[in-house]
Amino acid sequence: MAPNVPNVSERLAHAFAEWQTMYLIYEAHVASLRAQGHTVTDREYAASQRGRQLAEVILNNRVQTLAEHDWYPIGRFIDDSPTFKPLGHSFHNFARELFMWNRCSRRVYHLPHALEVLLASATFPDMQWCDVQWPFESFIVTLEKPLQGIHKDKTVEYDTLVVTRLPDEAFPFCMSVRLLERPRQDGVRLGLTPSDMSRFEQLMKSGRYPQAQRLCDARRMETAKCYPFIQGQVSFTIVLRHTTAEKILLEAENIYAMNQAGSRRAAQEMKPFEDMRSWWELQSVSLRIAVGWMLYLETLQKTNRLQQRPNSRNGATRIISGGAKSIITEPEHLFDIVGLGSFGQKSGAATQGIHHEGATFKRPHWRSLHWRRPWGSEPDAEKTVRIPPKLVREDLVPLYGIIGGTKTVVLSE
Repeated sequence: MAPNVPNVSERLAHAFAEWQTMYLIYEAHVASLRAQGHTVTDREYAASQRGRQLAEVILNNRVQTLAEHDWYPIGRFIDDSPTFKPLGHSFHNFARELFMWNRCSRRVYHLPHALEVLLASATFPDMQWCDVQWPFESFIVTLEKPLQGIHKDKTVEYDTLVVTRLPDEAFPFCMSVRLLERPRQDGVRLGLTPSDMSRFEQLMKSGRYPQAQRLCDARRMETAKCYPFIQGQVSFTIVLRHTTAEKILLEAENIYAMNQAGSRRAAQEMKPFEDMRSWWELQSVSLRIAVGWMLYLETLQKTNRLQQRPNSRNGATRIISGGAKSIITEPEHLFDIVGLGSFGQKSGAATQGIHHEGATFKRPHWRSLHWRRPWGSEPDAEKTVRIPPKLVREDLVPLYGIIGGTKTVVLSE
């Protein structure tokens, strides 16, 4: 295994804890306004309770999509409030991103530093966004050496990228890359415990809204000991407003210009490029890694360099137990990852190992987008038939539960 592999389950759990505790404080705030006689519709009141519901919704396969406007706070309830500002801005798409990763892949790729450097400096001459073939609609990339950003004159290290192609009815393409920070200390459980949630619900039922807020505030203070800044609040978005045939231009200056052109208000609020150069450069590097990895993975698949690692004794797929269960049904295990695999250079050809629970059993998993030769073609024919991502053994996934997921470590050459 490569060194310095981030604990993705922990990173996701901590970001979820930040989002959820803020949302619960927001719920108590809206309930308090309603109790004081302010106008709060039934729909607005129900929407304020989303913080309690996300984990259950992700596990409930009867829910196919999340409506964008149902999963962030009502503007008039949070305007000018520093407590809720991240919910309406930096965490705007967080719930949908988490939902899509769990439903569309639960796949993590860990990149060695050498490959990270290669992708971070990549350019895409004459390539268009429509040329990028997504292995999954959502996936995660972790880095052996974290990216560094400057926030309030302090250096922050980000080692996890959540990459999502968000459905958007208004525009043909919307891509999000959310950065998760490396904590000051590993192995710490953050957020509300099940007993905390029970206590919160009791306080809400009895109308003790300030006490409910203080309970969540106490948990947020514990989170602040691990993260100087809000975990998960850094997110970059590429929105194509007219066509996906636009060229892929990811220089820092190009991203700045694209954001300026997004809306008049954005252009008015944006600081000059040089004042925030490090911010735009962080966006540039993050997006290059995300896009470059998709193109790199497609190249491996098209050139037959991505193959399963055979068992040394009988040629079967290498076996290892990923855990007692391959289906997750408990909210507290929402971010656990069951499977482990790797691929890398060996004798000039790439190999891949996928770990399963038994010699004849294939657990449910998402197979990535790939290419095959046309039926009846020669063995050396070009792979031109596009096979979309598919959930393998979907019949084993219950109505309530998600697949265990897989982390794949890319080995250094």
